[in-house]
Amino acid sequence: MDVTQRYVEWLYARLSGDTQLMALALGGVHENVAPAGTVDPYIVFSMVDNHDVNAVGQTRALTESEWDVKAVREGTSYTTLAPIAARIDALLHDVLGGVVISSHRTATIRYPEYTGGASYRHLGGTYRVQIQ
Repeated sequence: MDVTQRYVEWLYARLSGDTQLMALALGGVHENVAPAGTVDPYIVFSMVDNHDVNAVGQTRALTESEWDVKAVREGTSYTTLAPIAARIDALLHDVLGGVVISSHRTATIRYPEYTGGASYRHLGGTYRVQIQ
């Protein structure tokens, strides 16, 4: 299994296994997109960038990736998303151990989206992770 897939599994387990977060994000955690009909608010994560870091002799030492992890809901307010984004950050910022060598937020995510006649809000962060 490649390190990216190991991270996807780690990230999904870390987020979906947190009872406090799941009490807020009623639609659960999804990679890339939530299925049609998903109850909101929900969490979506997706890879933004990925590259290997090689040591002497081109031996791969680790993989460094950036991931967007955000809460999404229909509506025009970010208010109900703020506690979800805060809990995501508490679970992912400055994490060490297991598959993850390090994880920290490098940027915040906050934007509206208009699709299919509906308005959505996205709130979360971009996390840089080093994976072994």
